[in-house]
Amino acid sequence: MAYYCYDCSFRGKKRGKNGHCPACDSPNFRAEKADKQEEKNKNPAWRLVLLVALWAYLIGHIAWKLNN
Repeated sequence: MAYYCYDCSFRGKKRGKNGHCPACDSPNFRAEKADKQEEKNKNPAWRLVLLVALWAYLIGHIAWKLNN
């Protein structure tokens, strides 16, 4: 498993003492595989459905106002 430091951009296969970065001793040191899973779940499908519904609502009200 590869690790990545968000402070000094160190990439390595081993963690330092107490799970910190071996290069700069920063605690902001994470496994890359876990980060990819977090990025994958950032945009759930309900946001897309809400976006389409709100745009349809806006366009419908604009068309209704123009017809009156």
